[in-house]
Amino acid sequence: MTAHDLAEIGAPGPRWNGADPASLERVLFHLVQEYARHLGHLDVVAELAGGPTGE
Repeated sequence: MTAHDLAEIGAPGPRWNGADPASLERVLFHLVQEYARHLGHLDVVAELAGGPTGE
């Protein structure tokens, strides 16, 4: 397993459109935000279906 520093800067791919590359911390934070957003959507669907939501 390889370790990486959170401040490590990524290598941009062809779709980067000239923007500054993101740090690993920024990428992981974005990933957590996206998961949280989609889990919230699932709560709404479950609630509309009459199922249990939350804790």
